[in-house]
Amino acid sequence: MKESDARRDYKRKQSCRIITAYEAAYPDPLVMKAGDELTTGEKTGPWKGWVWCTNEHGQSRWIPENYVAKKGGECTMRCDFG
Repeated sequence: MKESDARRDYKRKQSCRIITAYEAAYPDPLVMKAGDELTTGEKTGPWKGWVWCTNEHGQSRWIPENYVAKKGGECTMRCDFG
């Protein structure tokens, strides 16, 4: 899957209508590049299709599952994120 295909596939599946102001849970955004290595955590959340990942600097965030290639407890970014 090309990186642009993964991003396009993810965007195609989401739809929302904003009805109130939102404050980000993580004010310091996690910016990842295709090829970056991450570890995946045991943390499970209410969002199907998202995986809890930690980068080499210790920052952890939810990442769309189709943005990463998983192998055990590690994964690699397929495309840019953030």
